[in-house]
Amino acid sequence: MERHEPAGASRGSAMGAGPRTGSDDGSRVVAGEGVPPTGQVVPEPAEVNAHVDADFAASPGAAHLRPVEAYLLEALERLDTAETKASQLEMALEHSREIGAAVGVLMALRKLTSEQAFDLLRRASMAQNVKVHVLASRVVETGSTDPA
Repeated sequence: MERHEPAGASRGSAMGAGPRTGSDDGSRVVAGEGVPPTGQVVPEPAEVNAHVDADFAASPGAAHLRPVEAYLLEALERLDTAETKASQLEMALEHSREIGAAVGVLMALRKLTSEQAFDLLRRASMAQNVKVHVLASRVVETGSTDPA
């Protein structure tokens, strides 16, 4: 069943509708200048204060921050942590691919099982004091675990 709204009712359209307020969860939804057209849920000040008070009461230097500033600082710290983790996971995936390719090369050239090929790569890495992924790149290029 389709829901009809009264004429002139707008859901944050560009037709000059102001901010919308009031939602089912008690937060304010704001749409307008500087906010994406889909709107953004903005917590009530009491919610921000409670969250900030609980998380930042023991933080050094938190006393001079206003609740909104402390909330934003925490959000930026969480974003930085997430970006760092994503970067580390991307590097791990890239290294894993290099190592997998090197294991495949060693398996084909030396007629080894995957476990034997990885063990050879690991031991050569330790003997040469080189990271496994660096040696793996060399193996893919040259087909050998010997030092360059």
